[in-house]
Amino acid sequence: MPERANTLKRAVSVFHAAKMANSVLRRAASALATGLLCAVTLGMLATGKCAFAAEKLNVIVIMADDISANEFPIHGVPEGGVGNSASSTPTRTPNLDRIASEGAWIKTAWSAPVCGPTRAMIMTGRYAHQHGWYANNMKASGSFYQTSTDSSGQRQIIGHVAKQAGYATVWAGKSQMPELDQYGFDEGIFYTGYDETIDGQVSPYSDFQASDPYKQGSWYWKPKLKRMNHPDDSTTFAWAPANQNGELDYGQDLYIDTIFDFVNRHTDDPTTSADDGEATKPFFAYYTPNLGHRAVDYLNAEQLPNGDYLGEQDWAGTPALVLNEETGRWSRQVETYQQQQNSGDPVVGVTENHIDRHVEYLDYQVQQITDELERLEIADNTVLIFTTDNGTWGYGKNQITKQRGTHVPFIVYAPGQLAVQGEQDILVELTDVWPTLADITGFEPPTDYDVDGESLWGYLTGETSEHREWISSYYADDQLIRGKNVLRDGRGDWYDTRGASDGDSFIPLTEDSDPELLAEKRMLELALEGIPSLEESQYAGAFASTSASLYESTAAIPEPTAAGLTFAAALLGLRYVRAIEGGRAEPACHPSSSSNRPAP
Repeated sequence: MPERANTLKRAVSVFHAAKMANSVLRRAASALATGLLCAVTLGMLATGKCAFAAEKLNVIVIMADDISANEFPIHGVPEGGVGNSASSTPTRTPNLDRIASEGAWIKTAWSAPVCGPTRAMIMTGRYAHQHGWYANNMKASGSFYQTSTDSSGQRQIIGHVAKQAGYATVWAGKSQMPELDQYGFDEGIFYTGYDETIDGQVSPYSDFQASDPYKQGSWYWKPKLKRMNHPDDSTTFAWAPANQNGELDYGQDLYIDTIFDFVNRHTDDPTTSADDGEATKPFFAYYTPNLGHRAVDYLNAEQLPNGDYLGEQDWAGTPALVLNEETGRWSRQVETYQQQQNSGDPVVGVTENHIDRHVEYLDYQVQQITDELERLEIADNTVLIFTTDNGTWGYGKNQITKQRGTHVPFIVYAPGQLAVQGEQDILVELTDVWPTLADITGFEPPTDYDVDGESLWGYLTGETSEHREWISSYYADDQLIRGKNVLRDGRGDWYDTRGASDGDSFIPLTEDSDPELLAEKRMLELALEGIPSLEESQYAGAFASTSASLYESTAAIPEPTAAGLTFAAALLGLRYVRAIEGGRAEPACHPSSSSNRPAP
């Protein structure tokens, strides 16, 4: 066993070196091209300087909550949405449609089937066998920020990546994580989903809590949010909103306001010469709205004598919007719910409870973001990535069948930066965001921080015509993998995905299927053997059961075990492959693999 473990370590080093060499050479080629363009420009003008050569791109990553790809019109949303009752009006997303057509959108992008593992995936660039978060109720002791380090102890969470590249960093939205000042972000505003107190005290302004603690506090109407490191606050964390009337604000608006405040303090405003006293820096904004996640409707919930609230979870109504069909622009029907309350008039500025309205409010927020980038004259110097964390409740969330739980939207909008446009029939997974951010920001990942994701930036900018051959996901001890035309779901079932836009239309693979499909199936089997299962990982035995307390486990992490595989890497053509030694049996379908797992 020690010999195999050493072989694994050596092979992984070679494999990672190949990936690093690929990344370094792409960056060198990009820098050379930029330098040549600068030289030509200088030769023609014989004056000035090539400012753009040193200018870094701003980056905004938006990851919404519990929304399948097929809820979005670009993916051909079925009437009434995905697996849910029809709304009064079909989903309209003119802004997402526009940035998808002007930018690039990925036909097949994968997350994990539930939020916690996806958030670890996107923030570390790693699968669960490295970061230890297998399901919302299967999280190894401590937090993944403690184990996501290089050999020097430097943390390499997505926020740290941007900070090490010289970026100002802000995170706004859902976290589901403790110790929010440990992830590399300068400032933030959160619904934590973890510790809803500051110094042991609940919010004196907005302590709205469901009687069932599973249903959590409010992040929509009457929000209970934490603000971090804001210059107006005297402490690391402070409540937001911090006034009694603020309890009637809409939490998702406070997220956007915080991002805009941060961006404006780190960007020269072309409309004014005022100096805000803060250094101008490129920025990285990580926005994780709750939109898409069901919650207690605190506007209509019954308040109990003890002060708690009784109400059912639903897609609580958003502030009402009006769409101008000619311009494709949204406007708010009313400014705030609070204004209507104070006026004494009947409240009409809130939509029906439905996921379609949540998707539309996301579209409105994308409009707000692109408008602000245009106002600050930085739209052409900003990369915007839009995705979600898993499939829709009632259809995909917690599902391991086909790609119901894993298929999410993925849009990249970067005016003037991309060589591809519109629909891209390639495979992407959310581990790819970490290395993509590293490429965009110019961060050189340490060679001893092994990343499972692959940068998408080279494909998007035309440096390569291919991205990756397969994508993978996981939920507890279930593993999923997909190639171009073949998929293996978490139940161990194989499917032919050709010609089917909806995963429910996939055809079961049999021994009589097309030989090319069977060859692809074998390739995926080998690739899957190269991803340690839970039992093969360093976390084997760390979880007493899948019914551990939500979001954390007190189990000690055992010493890493050998995975029983080797990696072989080849630099030929800057491509790398995984060669597998040995094998393992298909995991059995356990009762825990059913779709009846509780939602987080």
